[in-house]
Amino acid sequence: MMDWTAGQALLSGGPVRVADLTRAGISRSSLSRWMAAGHVRRLAPGLYGLDDVPVDEHYSFLTASRQAPKAVGCLLTALEFHGLTTQLPRDVWMALEGRSHQPKIRGVNVRFHRFTGNAFHEGIEVHAVAGGTVRVYGVAKTIVDCFRLRSKVGTDVAIEALRDGLRSHKTSLDELDGLSRRLRIQTVMRPYLEMEAAS
Repeated sequence: MMDWTAGQALLSGGPVRVADLTRAGISRSSLSRWMAAGHVRRLAPGLYGLDDVPVDEHYSFLTASRQAPKAVGCLLTALEFHGLTTQLPRDVWMALEGRSHQPKIRGVNVRFHRFTGNAFHEGIEVHAVAGGTVRVYGVAKTIVDCFRLRSKVGTDVAIEALRDGLRSHKTSLDELDGLSRRLRIQTVMRPYLEMEAAS
């Protein structure tokens, strides 16, 4: 039977699925005992975390990330993470690579999008948040994705993100131009980049 110290070390990394606890040798009786003692709380069906882990604005994103570790926060979720939008998405937006398995997410609503090749791999960052880490696209990649998938997020959202990203110095025209070339969206983005360069 695993003692609480060992269990605490595992759970300190953020929300954990029952399957992960079982693989680590934690029995359901141990989990029940820890819950009864107030050490652990049930976050969603089959998902548990430490009771004293602080909850911040990224908690839903972290909860989804723990259940979909190969996915990457994208589009509206990435914009919100980087402080580049006034939008408050109800769902967590995440990218999956190609035809990879789509995990079942519990406790939060997730909107998955399929990215392939460089569109998936380019610009992935890992950030620490309260209770763990998340994978999310960087500022420039997120802005380019918003223009690339403007039918999903709206052109107005993409333009707002572009302006906010440049004015806050979180990205640059050169970085965006280079990335738009690599992701073959330069023709769409060029007029907007030129407009910002002239302003």
